Amino acid sequence: MRSRLLWRDVAAVGSVGLRTRRLRAGLSALGIAIGIASMVAVLGISKFRLRVPVFEGTDDLILNRGVGWIVGTGRPGEAGNIGLAGHRDGFFRGLKDIAVGDAVELTTLAARATYVVDEIEIVSPERVDVLAPRASPSLTLVTCYPFYYVGDAPQRFIVHARLDQTVPLKPGDGADRAARAAPPR
Repeated sequence: MRSRLLWRDVAAVGSVGLRTRRLRAGLSALGIAIGIASMVAVLGISKFRLRVPVFEGTDDLILNRGVGWIVGTGRPGEAGNIGLAGHRDGFFRGLKDIAVGDAVELTTLAARATYVVDEIEIVSPERVDVLAPRASPSLTLVTCYPFYYVGDAPQRFIVHARLDQTVPLKPGDGADRAARAAPPR
């Protein structure tokens, strides 16, 4: 496991609108920019009406267009602690209002997994142990903190969720299309 989490803060104020416009420009442009093959899942949090693609990796190009799967953590759709990172001034802005007990969905081509938030913590950037495997299958969402901080944020906002249920998906039931293409609503 890496000693540092791999994401940077976006310093530009108002960049959320630009990212949203780019996403709505169409999946064909997105496919050219980062490759549809790198999409591994779709993350959904109904409390925030969030539905966002999850791509492999956490570089700026990916985090400006979706949420990034932190390589070295459990892969979406498999056992382990799945680590996902997102910008605090982008798709993960709504995490400021998340609470213990909230549901988080992660959909792959094979299944839709529902997780329930069981812990929220604020840690220093060096605390990569938050991504370590837990006792049961889990999901960890990571973003910078404080949410309204200008510049490089000094802390990380961590949301831990435990697996509640998994529903296998059949090809052609519509969920396979959703996992391949998930523009924001």
